[in-house]
Amino acid sequence: MRLIYTLFGTGGHPLIGRLPGRPGEEPTQVADVAQTAALIGWKTAVSLPDGLRRIVTGHQ
Repeated sequence: MRLIYTLFGTGGHPLIGRLPGRPGEEPTQVADVAQTAALIGWKTAVSLPDGLRRIVTGHQ
């Protein structure tokens, strides 16, 4: 979140925290591409910060 605020130059501060979960909702969801990478040899070509920078500069 901080990186996104920095890239957009909003000057604001993100409110980082958690909202309460909904009944029946899984408490945690985390993406892990390790198994995909091992099975098919996939790897990222662009880091998250670089990808966000590309998106922001492409829309300016």
